Amino acid sequence: KHITEQVPAEKQAFVLIAEGLRQGACDPKSLDLFIKNKGAGGSDITPEFIATQRSGALSRMADVGLVQRIRDGKKVNYQLTSSGEYWHGSLK
Repeated sequence: KHITEQVPAEKQAFVLIAEGLRQGACDPKSLDLFIKNKGAGGSDITPEFIATQRSGALSRMADVGLVQRIRDGKKVNYQLTSSGEYWHGSLK
């Protein structure tokens, strides 16, 4: 609730990531491509910047229970938790 009401930039990042996850962009590379294709931040944003922002937002989302990391050796995938699905659905 705090993020939704008080931190609009972070809410926007959370919404973008949740949308990407719901559309199947569940690993770092595909999620970065989803963010880039959505035009988040403009065309001059570097891949490194996107990766850094994605990583930070996913960490915060995991901290508040919206996302979980699923590891397979060195690979990682992300998935919305039931709380994340509920949060994302409540914004509509």
